[in-house]
Amino acid sequence: SKRAELALDRASLTTIAGATLQSGESIEAANIYAMVLQADKRDPRAIKGILKIAEQLHTSGSDPDAAVRLYRFLLRTAPESPLVEFMQEGLAAAEQKRALGKTG
Repeated sequence: SKRAELALDRASLTTIAGATLQSGESIEAANIYAMVLQADKRDPRAIKGILKIAEQLHTSGSDPDAAVRLYRFLLRTAPESPLVEFMQEGLAAAEQKRALGKTG
């Protein structure tokens, strides 16, 4: 199955995601990291990659909605991650930014 093939090659996928992110395609990169996480909920490169993208999306103000979705995805998918505190803080900050954006 395709899923089994993906699971076997998580290292390549995280490399592709990193390159995709560097070329400015942050949502595409997040989707690739998400595939990795669905194969292995503990993959630290994928968790850190999605965290980095979510942080960029909300600190730049470019897409706080997407940031909120990414933080929620991480909290749902990798609740045992040692980085869960960063996910929760990021989610709170992104939700606040989103609320401010809607009033302004």
